[in-house]
Amino acid sequence: MRFKMYFMLGCLMMTASACGGAGGSSSTSSLGTLTQGTGTGENQLSSGEVNAASMRVGDSFTVEDAESNNITLTFSDETQTDDLYLLVLSTPEQTAQSFAYILGSESAASSNALSLKSAGQDEALPAQDMHDFMREIESDLPAQLPQAIQSRAQAMTRQVATRVGDTRTFKVLNTLGSLDSCDTVTAEAVLSNDTFVLYVDEDTELSDDEIEIYASLEEGLRKEIDIAGAPSDIDADGKVNVLITPVVNSLASSGGGFVTGFFDATNLYSTRSYPCSNETEIVFLNAPDPDGDMGNVRISHSFYQNNLQTTVLYHEFQHLINFNQHVLSRGSRAERAALNEALSHFFEGNPGDWSDFGNENPSRVAPFLSAPYAKDLLSGTSLAQRGGSYLFLHYLCAQADLGTLSAVSSCDELIGSLIQSAQSGVDNIESVTGEDFSDLFSNFALAVAINNLGLTDDVRFDFDGLNLYQSWQDNRGTRWDGVSTRSLDSTDGTMSANAIDIIEITGRDIANNDGIVSLNGGAGSLRAHLIRVN
Repeated sequence: MRFKMYFMLGCLMMTASACGGAGGSSSTSSLGTLTQGTGTGENQLSSGEVNAASMRVGDSFTVEDAESNNITLTFSDETQTDDLYLLVLSTPEQTAQSFAYILGSESAASSNALSLKSAGQDEALPAQDMHDFMREIESDLPAQLPQAIQSRAQAMTRQVATRVGDTRTFKVLNTLGSLDSCDTVTAEAVLSNDTFVLYVDEDTELSDDEIEIYASLEEGLRKEIDIAGAPSDIDADGKVNVLITPVVNSLASSGGGFVTGFFDATNLYSTRSYPCSNETEIVFLNAPDPDGDMGNVRISHSFYQNNLQTTVLYHEFQHLINFNQHVLSRGSRAERAALNEALSHFFEGNPGDWSDFGNENPSRVAPFLSAPYAKDLLSGTSLAQRGGSYLFLHYLCAQADLGTLSAVSSCDELIGSLIQSAQSGVDNIESVTGEDFSDLFSNFALAVAINNLGLTDDVRFDFDGLNLYQSWQDNRGTRWDGVSTRSLDSTDGTMSANAIDIIEITGRDIANNDGIVSLNGGAGSLRAHLIRVN
C-alpha cells in the first residue's frame, strides 16, 4: 500500500535554553482541535515506535532526545497513511556542523544516508556587505559619547537653524568596508519638519513629487518612534538629517546589486576617532538614477518612488533608533545583525500596520521559501536570510496578537520591547516573549510547513491570516508558492545551521526499507514532529 511522508528538518546553533532535560521523551497529540492524536511512542528513543496507520489527519507525534540523538521510528506493516511530515529540530545548544539521517532498514541504511552539513552562505551582494559592515562596527562602539562632541554639536545647532534652501557639507563613505575613505559633498535642504531635515546632494535632484513623498513619511516615522523609542539627539535639535546622494549609488559600482541606504553609527562620535564622522544623527539614502550613471543599476523614478522611498527611510531609521536604545541609552552591546535587520524590514511597510509588508519584503521571503534548508536565519544577512528572519519575526508578531506569548500581548509591544532592550539575539527574544526559543522556532517551522493546508485550528501554528501561496504587486512580479520540499532522491545532502528542511519521502521508500526511519544527529538534542497531512 502506497503512502508518503515529508521529512522536515530545522537545526539551530545559537546559545539558549535547552529543549529538554537529560534522557528522552516522546508524546503524541493533535496539532489542534481537528483531531485527537492516537500515535504511540516509547521513552527509549532508540526505539520510538509510531503506528502511523492509527494517525488521523492533523495528528502529530513529537520526540525529544537530549542524549544519544539516535532515534528510530518504526512504522506498522499495515500503515496506509497518505501524507506525513517529519520535522526535526535540534536544540539551541546544538554544536555539530553535520547530521546524518538514514531512511531504511539497517541493511539498507548505507545506501540511503543523508549527510546534512552546513550549506554555506549565499553570494554576498553590496547591500549585504554594507549592512554587515555597519552592524559589525556598531558592536565595537563605546556606550558613552565624549562630552566634547555633544557640546560641539549642540553649539553648532544653536548657531545655525536649518531652513529650506540652506546648504551644508557632509562626508559620505565611498568604499565598502572602510571607515576612512569618504567624499565631501554639498547638499541643499529641501524639506524640514519636526522629525527630519531632507538634504539633496548638488550632484543629483529629486522631483517635486519625490520631495512630497518624503514629506508624507513623517507620520510613519512618528509612529515608528512611538513604537520603537527615540533616536539619539547629540546636537539637541530634535531632528535627524537625511541625505540623498549618488555616492550611495556608487558604492555598488563594481558588483551586482545596489546599496539603497545605510546608517553609520560612527557619525555620532568624534572626528578625532572617526575622520569621516559628521558628528550628527544622519541617514544616507541613494538617489534615482534612470540612466545608470551613478552606479551599476538603473533606478527609474517610478521604481524609486514606489519601492525605495516608501521603505528605505523607515528601515534605516530603525537602525538609528536601535543603536541609541541598546548602546547609548542602556550601555549594552548593539543588537545582533540578523535580528537588527529583521526589525528594520518590519518597519518598511506602514509602521504600526504590520499586515503591510512593503514592496521589498516579498522578494526577500521568496528565496527563503524556495530553499529554506540553505538559509541560516540567525547569523547571516543575505537576501534570503533576511527574508527568513523577517518571516520569523512576522510569526512572532502574529503570536503576540493572538495571545500565545506569555510576556507580551501585542505586536507593537513585542517590537518595541525587542528594540528597547539591553539584550540581543536569542536572549532578547526569549526575555521579551517569555518563551523558550526552541519552542518558538519549532512552532514557526511547523507554521511554515503546514501553511494553508487546513490541518489545524491551533493558533500556535498560525501566521494570523498570512498566506504563503500568493502573488504580490511589488513591481518585481514576486510569487510565493509555499515552502519548497526536497525528495530523498534529489537532495544535495547539505543543510545550513539554523534552518528548516522539508524532505519528501514516499511511502514506497519506507516500504522498500522495512518501514524504518532512523535519524542520527551530532551533538545536541533533537526534536521530531511526525504529522499526518492527508
